[in-house]
Amino acid sequence: MSTLITQTVQSSTSAAPVFKNSSGTEKGQLATAWINFDGRFSDGIRDDFNISSITELSGNGKYTVTFDNAMANTNYCVVSSGHYIKDDSQSGNEGNAREMGAYILTTTNFKLVVTYNGSTTQDAANIFCAVFGGN
Repeated sequence: MSTLITQTVQSSTSAAPVFKNSSGTEKGQLATAWINFDGRFSDGIRDDFNISSITELSGNGKYTVTFDNAMANTNYCVVSSGHYIKDDSQSGNEGNAREMGAYILTTTNFKLVVTYNGSTTQDAANIFCAVFGGN
């Protein structure tokens, strides 16, 4: 077994590099974009890759997440999770998980909705999204 140690991996095309086994079967891809943000906007975007901004839509719990670099198509996958906390203290305020889902995928952004009990939209303190594909 060999170990590759390098600082940069560069694709020979405009697409992200893919990982293949010895027989050439694709085994994985890198995330095209990801974000960790505070949906209450008290911290805003904590960290991200290939995300330029988040905008809250009318009301609570609905956001537009915009890419730095547009996707080649709208066939990408958004994986999201997160939770709400009562306040920023860490004692006894772990909060509850929220239902989150992406909808209206375009090449430049996607909409995300956060709900409580599947019906009431609500801002969440911790929202995490990863995007795969679309390149």
